[in-house]
Amino acid sequence: MKFSLFLLSAGLCSAFSLTAAPDPYIGYLYPAGGRQGEKIRVLIGGQNLSVLTGGIVSGSGVTIEKLQVVKFFPAPAGNQRRYLVQRLIAVEDGKKPPAVPEDTDGWREHPWWDRIESLPQLERTLIARDLCVPKNALQASPSIRQMAIAEIAIAPDALPGRRELRLIRSGRGNQAVTLPLPFFVDTAPQVKEAPYTMPRRPLPPPNRLEQIPATFNGQIMPGETDTVEIPLRQNQDYTFILTGRALRPFLGDAVPGHFQPILRLLTPEGEEAAFADDYLVHPDPVMFFRAPADGLYRMEIRDNLYRGREDFVYRLQVLPGTVPPERGLPAQTLLPETEASSPAAAGLLPFPGMIRGVLTRPGETATFRFSGHKGEKVVLEVQARRFGSPLDSRLTLIAPDGRTVAENDDVQEPLLVDEYTQHLDSGITCELPQTGEYRILLTDTEGRGGKDYFYRLRIDRPRPDFQVYLVGSGLNLTRNTPRKVRFLIVRREGFSGPIRLIIPERFLKISGTPVIPADCKEWSAEILPGTAASNTPRAVELFAEGEIAGKTVRHSVIPADEFIQAFAHTHLLTAGNLFTAVRNSSKKKK
Repeated sequence: MKFSLFLLSAGLCSAFSLTAAPDPYIGYLYPAGGRQGEKIRVLIGGQNLSVLTGGIVSGSGVTIEKLQVVKFFPAPAGNQRRYLVQRLIAVEDGKKPPAVPEDTDGWREHPWWDRIESLPQLERTLIARDLCVPKNALQASPSIRQMAIAEIAIAPDALPGRRELRLIRSGRGNQAVTLPLPFFVDTAPQVKEAPYTMPRRPLPPPNRLEQIPATFNGQIMPGETDTVEIPLRQNQDYTFILTGRALRPFLGDAVPGHFQPILRLLTPEGEEAAFADDYLVHPDPVMFFRAPADGLYRMEIRDNLYRGREDFVYRLQVLPGTVPPERGLPAQTLLPETEASSPAAAGLLPFPGMIRGVLTRPGETATFRFSGHKGEKVVLEVQARRFGSPLDSRLTLIAPDGRTVAENDDVQEPLLVDEYTQHLDSGITCELPQTGEYRILLTDTEGRGGKDYFYRLRIDRPRPDFQVYLVGSGLNLTRNTPRKVRFLIVRREGFSGPIRLIIPERFLKISGTPVIPADCKEWSAEILPGTAASNTPRAVELFAEGEIAGKTVRHSVIPADEFIQAFAHTHLLTAGNLFTAVRNSSKKKK
């Protein structure tokens, strides 16, 4: 884990008291990734970003070297606005700045306005947008109104893939750490969309990728359609993978509650060649395309409803060949696994056991047999949609005498965790009514099928278990002042016992006995910093223990942040680590 801490400024405190500032929040990163061996500048939108000192990026090889908060722009007077626009135009055209008007009464001040000519492109773009884009209070989101700019160094040997980025605030008792956002390390070249163009100015050259593979980074603003030109070769296969909704899966103040990106590929002649608005059950689109001829094709990227705002950030990966995104069933060691297409699956399956297969044809019904005894409890569980399969399964259990014992379409999960919002996996838990050979029928509720309709079917006895989630992956604590936190408990297949929390008391202390009562599914507790807790954010791991069948079972407590989707549904997004930051308690000055 790397820490990058840089002091920017100290917040001014009241002459009479020291009060902790509200916790900072980050809502987007643009771009949301970079290439190995490069230094990039990332625009960050959020709230309560007034005093930031650095950041944390999970893994090694990615370091936040510098961080600056963007000061709010005041509203300039009419003649001052015109003068600032003229200075921006002069910079673009390589000309001398215009003379300052004689009448400057009422002119406002901003630290960037005095040095427009020496500012980097990003800062000038932010000034131009503020001066030229009309403000729309209905479209504005307070949660991303503030901005900061991070300079991030990515080592040449940094492992590619998804990371988590958090920002840190410290100074004068206001230590805090934000929730995480995804940040990606790539091996391919990175291209950003052209910066904002002021009205009545010549448009910049079109966005273009000079080589493949490459990643194109963009932001969809209100009503905007981004385009990028891509050179393709005849009879070559290409894959276009857009990551947009996955960067910020749930928006509490938008309907629908997430970015809905689409891809539309046009031929060199301007005809539509391909279209994609999703991939299987995932809202982010993936497009597979074989070019019919050499040429410069044009990809359009927009929101399906023509919405847009600063946190509609996306990454478009352009890859040679057919490269499906990594989807499918993760490895498991719970039970021995049998392939549905193997000869062994045609006979009696082991009980307990796992069957793994694909409903390859529309209307197909997979049939499996196992032997059971009267009074035995059996658990049948389909694992498909939760791992990205489009299968909407239905299970039916048939007794030896041909009667239907039970059937099920969907099992409602107790919590909405991560991006899995459709509880369409089926399951049956029941007591077998007689001894003999039972049949299991597995099909898709809509009669669909295909190579992507993969599944895993568990045939088992009940396995009582539990999982504990801590709501909040960044706990900002105050010395000597308890903070109330919530734990959410998922109990499975009959487990109802108490759960003991194992907390590293050097870093965290909990008021009272750290035991979640039996049958409890939501539990609150007050916590305090431990004696070894420091102001520097620290990763802390908690565990939960329960007694199951006379044995102690221990699981890690999973930190998760709570999000609202479209003003209504609450979801948990799990994080890789739990971070704590400790600030000094408020004190009255004498």
